[in-house]
Amino acid sequence: MPSRFYPQWRDLNAVLSYPFEDGATLLDNSGILLLSNDWLVDAAVYSPIAIGVVHVSRVVVDGAIATVFLFDEERQLLGTGLIDRFSSNPIAVLDGDGQPVATLVPSDTANSPIFAVGDGDFSFLATATSFVASCILHSPFATVSGFRTDADVLAGSNLVLVGERGIQLTVEDAGEIDAAGQLVPVKLIRAHAVGDPQSLTRDCLDPARRPTRFVRELVFQYGNMTHVCQPDSLGNVVLIAESSSVDDSSLRIQVLPSELRIELLGRSV
Repeated sequence: MPSRFYPQWRDLNAVLSYPFEDGATLLDNSGILLLSNDWLVDAAVYSPIAIGVVHVSRVVVDGAIATVFLFDEERQLLGTGLIDRFSSNPIAVLDGDGQPVATLVPSDTANSPIFAVGDGDFSFLATATSFVASCILHSPFATVSGFRTDADVLAGSNLVLVGERGIQLTVEDAGEIDAAGQLVPVKLIRAHAVGDPQSLTRDCLDPARRPTRFVRELVFQYGNMTHVCQPDSLGNVVLIAESSSVDDSSLRIQVLPSELRIELLGRSV
């Protein structure tokens, strides 16, 4: 399986302003930090409090780590995310409670140029770093306002009920004509099909896209004795080293770009 989904699509977006608007300059207020077109190839903002246009407001560079701040058009801080100079993994943007509110997808090497200007705190106007509207997923209002346990409020925001395979359920006020021709108020439950382009990969239904790096079974052999360890009903294979400290274990599991390697340290006897 390729390490990146849809590489042709990613390569195309690396030369476009997307996910920023076409008119975005990507230049900070001081004129020092210029975010290249290939920094991000995609983005999704799903903060429940986001109002209108969302943009990158600040980038604070400190060594090999930078912090990105997202604001909406009401100057609300939606969340912050950490940028790793040496990683191209998606950047998770979290709010003050640690809840994910956005995902930023960098290209393979585009994080590195951000750090070329050195350490600093760089601010951006909304017109310089606004995301396109299709990247901002505004949550529709629902009638559920929160959860309460005794006197302690655990959550209190507008919620969207999410079903399986990308289905969102929302409750709306509507009107309906009854048999007598009168308009009566009703509650309308609306199902939104969001879609998931990688659902087949996750469900492993398409053999051509089925992941190749997962453990089907482990076979241990000593002399003429063989023991087969198969996954449990949930597909998990659990290995427990007979040691009070994991660091002292002779069992080593490495996740490499093209393989999952399980080995015992030491020489054969």
